[in-house]
Amino acid sequence: MRARATRIQAAITGTSAKTLLQVYAANSNRPLRIVKWGISFTGVDNLGTPVRVQLVKQTTAGTGGGTNTPVKKTQTESESIEATAIDDTTAITVEPTSSDIYDEQMVHPQGGYEAVETDPEKFKVGGGDRIAVFLPEGVPASVDGVAWIEWDE
Repeated sequence: MRARATRIQAAITGTSAKTLLQVYAANSNRPLRIVKWGISFTGVDNLGTPVRVQLVKQTTAGTGGGTNTPVKKTQTESESIEATAIDDTTAITVEPTSSDIYDEQMVHPQGGYEAVETDPEKFKVGGGDRIAVFLPEGVPASVDGVAWIEWDE
């Protein structure tokens, strides 16, 4: 079953590391296969400094953050989504611990990036593991942004 979690558009500020969206494969017997992930910004400075954006494995949930309700991509499927997600709409007060970097891009603050995976094993998230869209250096200027992760369970 395909599901998607999206961080709602919100201001991203500060030069500290920031987790925008984290997905947790709650069932140890049901890994996730990431099929798409991305981020977009609504910056206004065409000379803005690019933002380092990573898709990372995280080993903790951190503290704080808002509940994000994943949505089924195909509503006719009867299965329930087992993965859960958190986002930064209510401010993560202690950042989760990041470990492996699965993908990394430099994204202009007036643009965006989307990765669509054709290899279902490339970004496989084991049951009980977490994957996140992460800004390791924050952003150089205040911008609005949206991050998303789409997966198969």
